[in-house]
Amino acid sequence: MQMWKMFRMEATTRSPCSLCAGATNLSRQAILILAVSLGSLLMSCSTLVPRYGERHLDFDGYGWKAIDSEGAIGPGPNRFSAANVRLDDSGRLVLSTRRDASGWSCAEVFLDKSLSYGRYELRLLPIEGGLDPQVVFGFYTWDESAAFAHREIDIEIARWGRSTHPNLNFAVQPSEGHDERVAVSEIDLSSPVTMRFDWSPGSLRFIVLDEGRRTEWSFPSPSPSDTVASRAMPEGGEGPPPPFLVPPDGNEVVSLNLWLFQGRSPEKPTRVVVSGFSYTPLSN
Repeated sequence: MQMWKMFRMEATTRSPCSLCAGATNLSRQAILILAVSLGSLLMSCSTLVPRYGERHLDFDGYGWKAIDSEGAIGPGPNRFSAANVRLDDSGRLVLSTRRDASGWSCAEVFLDKSLSYGRYELRLLPIEGGLDPQVVFGFYTWDESAAFAHREIDIEIARWGRSTHPNLNFAVQPSEGHDERVAVSEIDLSSPVTMRFDWSPGSLRFIVLDEGRRTEWSFPSPSPSDTVASRAMPEGGEGPPPPFLVPPDGNEVVSLNLWLFQGRSPEKPTRVVVSGFSYTPLSN
């Protein structure tokens, strides 16, 4: 359990900006230099600015920006290529990892506008063979402002380099030292998967559907006695209290990414096909 706790903290303490907490007076360039020097410690679900290029595409009624980077950046660190993002003949969004003469490259897209509170839903086609233990697929929100931990809300499919680790991860940042802000479970990727979170002021509910099963987690916990079996529980040691529970809405945008944990090579290329995305505003 202690090994799991240390590992999960590594997996969720990924944001270069969170590692640089308290360094808000540093210049953008200084933060980038620090991020590069930290190398494999940079494990954010979100991509570290700068973004060196963006390619626009339309998917399921929304505009998205596919990211190009010059060299390795967070998360990972990895190299991101817009060439790894495309629409297939059926109009579905395809994200891939790919190896070329320069090494491995990954994929990331951002929605081109902020949507605020409501229901966010993503639908995936079956992933044949599952994901390599080094590969991470992320469905999350991200605000360039560091306030409220970048308003980062995560659903990730990842084993964080360990084949025995549960492959479904929920998190509300900041999660370092706050295991109550994280939950894990196992899902079947050989069937279509629906990933959803309902975000309202002061409340988050995560739902994942696969092969007739339903995995659900709410944050904050509906009661102090909540004992969700999949919850990542600490062994000893308590971190400082988080500055907030559920982040308020702001200028966050939805992002999808496919990347390599710690930038380490997988056994083979990976492809994730997104069959649909939908958003339903919070009703008054």
